[in-house]
Amino acid sequence: MESDKTESVERVVDRHLWIDPDRLDAYMLEQGKARSIVDRDMRLIESAEIDKASDVIIDTFNQLFELED
Repeated sequence: MESDKTESVERVVDRHLWIDPDRLDAYMLEQGKARSIVDRDMRLIESAEIDKASDVIIDTFNQLFELED
């Protein structure tokens, strides 16, 4: 069964691009402190935290673009 899953994943993402989840860390920096955003049970970066980081970046760029007006 496990090899079936592996083969299915390989059809979507080349095995050479896989990252070993045991060697993965991701953090959100907030108010000078780093907070892990890795879901250890799922062995994935929490997508909601990626969305938050994206929102912060977009807001920052929007503020910078407003300075040009």
